[in-house]
This record gives sequence, C-alpha cells and structure tokens, in this order.
Amino acid sequence: MSRPFKFFCLVSLVAVSSFWAGGWSYSATETDDPTNETAKAMLEAARDAYASAMNFHHVGKRADDQNIHAWSFRWMQAELAVNQSLEAHAKALIAHLQRMEQMHQLNAAKRAQGILSAMEHLASAYYVAEAKHLIAEANRDAQ
Repeated sequence: MSRPFKFFCLVSLVAVSSFWAGGWSYSATETDDPTNETAKAMLEAARDAYASAMNFHHVGKRADDQNIHAWSFRWMQAELAVNQSLEAHAKALIAHLQRMEQMHQLNAAKRAQGILSAMEHLASAYYVAEAKHLIAEANRDAQ
C-alpha cells in the first residue's frame, strides 16, 4: 500500500470515527522531552482562546473571524508540537477544518439574517478552503 493511500485511509478513518463519536478528545503521547510541557501549555492556551472567541461568535457579539482562525490554527500547531505522529497530524488537520466549517456555517446563518457582511462571509469561506488545502498538501507530502 502506498504512503499517500495510507495517509488518505488514516484521514478518512479519523474523520469517520470523529463523526460517529461526536468529536474526539485529544490525548498526547507522553515523552521525556522538556519542550512537551511548554507545548501542552500552548495547546491549552490556544484551545481556551479559541473557545472564548467562538463564545462571542455564538452569542451574537462581534468576534473577529481572523482571530478565530488564528487561534484555531495555533491550536492545530500546538497539537502537532505535543504529538507528531501521523495519526495526530491527521486529527489536528481535520479538527481545524471542522472548526473552520463550524465558523463558516455560523457566518452563513448570520449572513442570511442580514447581520453579517458579504466580505466576512467570504473570508470564512476562504478559511475553510485553506484548511482543505492543508489536508491536500499533507496527502501530497505523504508520498
């Protein structure tokens, strides 16, 4: 089996299992590397900052989509710093895509209500496309 096909299968398996499980809980692989503790701190901070930004978005307050995207991206990077396995890479990329799709869906609903500009809605569409592109690049690089 080729490496790209294995990565594709892994990404598909993670996505399907995540869907059925209603999301996943991330557990890092423990190592003796002292940078792992700082990476875990980054992961916690990024996850909390993202949750805070999305909370503003959910309750209808103005939340900068660039800020939401940046914290989701940092969360993904921190996940990769904590656990660099192929499976963790796939999970991190898919989780980032799911977060960007969630933001885009919220923006679509707000756009339909007339409380969001077309530009803001288009920006969130870009973030979804970017997340999909990251997955495509990872598939290509796995060759």
